[in-house]
Amino acid sequence: MRRIPGSLFVLFLLVTAIAARAEEAPSFTLGEALRNSRLIADFRLRFEQVDDDAFTRPAAATTLRSAVGFETGEFRGWQVRLELEDVSVVGADEYANGGFGSANNGVLGRPVIGDPDGTAIHRAFVRWQGHGITVQAGRDELLFGDQRFVGNVGWRQHGQSFDGLSVRAPLGAQWKLSYAFLESVQRINRATDELSGHLLALEGDLGGAGKLLLHAERLDYESPARRALSSLTWGAEWSGVETFAAGRFLWELEAAAQRDAAKNPRPIDAGYFFASAGWGWRGWTARAGWERLEGSARKGQFNTPLATLHKFNGWADRFTATPIDGLDDRYLQLDGQRGAWSWTLAAHDFAAGTGGASYGRELDLQLLWRPKSGLTFGAKSARYDARRYGAETTKLWVWTAFSL
Repeated sequence: MRRIPGSLFVLFLLVTAIAARAEEAPSFTLGEALRNSRLIADFRLRFEQVDDDAFTRPAAATTLRSAVGFETGEFRGWQVRLELEDVSVVGADEYANGGFGSANNGVLGRPVIGDPDGTAIHRAFVRWQGHGITVQAGRDELLFGDQRFVGNVGWRQHGQSFDGLSVRAPLGAQWKLSYAFLESVQRINRATDELSGHLLALEGDLGGAGKLLLHAERLDYESPARRALSSLTWGAEWSGVETFAAGRFLWELEAAAQRDAAKNPRPIDAGYFFASAGWGWRGWTARAGWERLEGSARKGQFNTPLATLHKFNGWADRFTATPIDGLDDRYLQLDGQRGAWSWTLAAHDFAAGTGGASYGRELDLQLLWRPKSGLTFGAKSARYDARRYGAETTKLWVWTAFSL
């Protein structure tokens, strides 16, 4: 197992020394901190069905995700959190679960529904906060910006979490600097990726001009099977909302570059671009977007292995890995909300980033009902019509979620 760099240990000790020498009295005694601890209970029961023309039989799964744990109250700036996550099959069990090693159910001839059963420690960390600084060590989820580069894959029953050390500190009133060192990634298929990862982000509020995120990620994977994902990526994301009497204008622009790093046996020299614009009025939001991940046989492909991939390029998940010739995704999306109900309709047109060959089209639908806080009922579907990439795919989900 890799060690956390000595410089980070020094920083961790320095910050905790500041906490110990702080002049102000602690906000809570140890007894009060224990009494202010909170229980964590989050459950999601979901049915998922997949019909993929590449397989002779469809897949169906009914699974229950149970996340339980506790988080202590604050004592001299310190907090501890422990959270277990269990996924159990409670109904339909006709699917390949895509699990790693012993977590794989061995089913062949059916599409993958990426929810292997089992129990794991999802979060376990110690955190100190004070003077605007947060230092955390252990296992936790990480979310950077819109999760295009780093996310928790919260859609799957077993989410993604990271082992390492993170530091967040303010830079003035409007800016925040974040750094994380990662020594492993707990993936949704219950595999553990050992790596040396460095994540850096600078977030700022530009006032009426929106928000800006500057980020960089260096990933050095240990496993030979994953070394082709070792890379150095840097980029920027600018987003904002401007309000007018007739409605709201929304925008987002993002660009990034990626190069191979460490022991990657394949060259990478690829770019990324995203732009979207939308208009919101009376509970409705319409937007148009264009996302491009470069790729070619000579320069490699732009990939985001730590992202919440289901959130991007269609819910059918046909493009969780960038095709050899890259990906060009142009889409239209309509969101609406009335009371406890909300809905989404999205249409995608996929093509090769190099050469422009048509990959296919997709239509996504979602309906949510939140009758009260902590309770959600949902239904969702995705239909991918293949042309020159993948196979015809239809997916359906129905679920309910409850949290304390």
